[in-house]
Amino acid sequence: MLMTMRGLALFALATAAAADLVAPELTISEDSSRILMISPREHRVYSRWDKTNHRALSPYGRAMADAVRAHALPPLQRARVLMLGLGGGVIPGDLLCNPADVAAVTAVEAFPEVARLAEARFFPAIFSGACKGMRDRLTVVVGDALAGGLDAVKASGPRFSSILVDIPAAYEAAAGAPASFYQRLLGLGAP
Repeated sequence: MLMTMRGLALFALATAAAADLVAPELTISEDSSRILMISPREHRVYSRWDKTNHRALSPYGRAMADAVRAHALPPLQRARVLMLGLGGGVIPGDLLCNPADVAAVTAVEAFPEVARLAEARFFPAIFSGACKGMRDRLTVVVGDALAGGLDAVKASGPRFSSILVDIPAAYEAAAGAPASFYQRLLGLGAP
């Protein structure tokens, strides 16, 4: 779903996941061409990165990154992107490694274990080769966006030109994301 208000693009796609608010049990599968973040319990691949082409491997990951790139910005303005839900970091990686005037990405991840796994296993694959210098443009905030985790983001500086909501639908429902949460998100967007 794409909502645009006051020039801000809010891209929201809630994905299916377990209804509990416990971090998923994750494993990594990696070979010379790709790295995957897998939930064996759910029989689901959370994140897929193409190490050869430095792109998100799944159509979903590419589509989310492409949606940000397609969002029209005023001339000479670089995008600042807020992403709720980091996973392996493939969407921020796709944005930063295939630039379209993306100045910075701030990702908020509720589960410290997921953020640590992304940092330890995915980021070395994502931010390598020609993309090595892009890691400093990604800020990861560990906190629950639905329960006050946006406070640190709000104080972080200029507003965001795009906001991607990539959190599990079951988590969003269980946490009771009210309309006021989305209003707060829109308040983080550029005027």
